[in-house]
Amino acid sequence: MSKIKIICNPYKKENLSKAFDEDENQWIDINIENNPNSKLLSNTLHKVFFYL
Repeated sequence: MSKIKIICNPYKKENLSKAFDEDENQWIDINIENNPNSKLLSNTLHKVFFYL
């Protein structure tokens, strides 16, 4: 099972998403470079955290 961590900083209005890589035993950032089609990077998710 995949593990995902969402870190929200309301003071900077930013979200960080990380996925756990079991082979390397560390958290890896989910960003445009390594996962361009991730829905965790969408503006909709950003609006849910900060504008509702």
